[in-house]
This record gives sequence, structure tokens and C-alpha cells, in this order.
Amino acid sequence: MTLDNIRRKFESFLEFWGLDFNFSSGIWDIYFIFELNNLNTFYKNKDENNYNVCKSLIRSIFRRRLTFPHIDLDIVWKEYQKWEDENDHLNKVEIKYNEVIKLLR
Repeated sequence: MTLDNIRRKFESFLEFWGLDFNFSSGIWDIYFIFELNNLNTFYKNKDENNYNVCKSLIRSIFRRRLTFPHIDLDIVWKEYQKWEDENDHLNKVEIKYNEVIKLLR
């Protein structure tokens, strides 16, 4: 199986389970770990193109997770703050995160 095929499978699972308030964390966490491992491999192999693609995918995973209410919202936000190294991306996602937090209160 190729990386693209695996990514499509994750996206397919997320279509069904990704928005579940209580139980979506498992699939999101596995997807994140998968991409983080890919990122580390691309970094070690000095594969800049795939590294940048993977970094964008990880940002997308975080951004999507933080734009809907779920049980681990605060945990994911703290993880993203630790991971993200570009303030522009962090600030954009923080706006969405704060909107979701307002919905929960």
C-alpha cells in the first residue's frame, strides 16, 4: 500500500467517525501518529518535498480537529500549540478553536 492509499483510508474513516464527540479521538490520534512518523522519516531522509507535504497534512489534521466540539478539544489545542512553529498558522487555528469553545459554554 502506498502512503496515498493509507491516507485515503484514514480520510474514509474520518468521514464516518471523525465528528463523534466522544469516540473520534482514536482515529484522529492514529492518523496523527502515522503522519508524525512519516514527517520524521522524511526529515531523516532529507526529503524536503515530502516533508513539507506531510507538515501541511499534520496542520490540516490539527485544524480540522480543532474546528468541531469533541471530548479532547483542550488536549488537542495544547498539543497543537507545542507542535506548531509558525505563528500565522497558530493564530488562524486559535480563532476557530475559540469559536468552538464558545459553543461548548
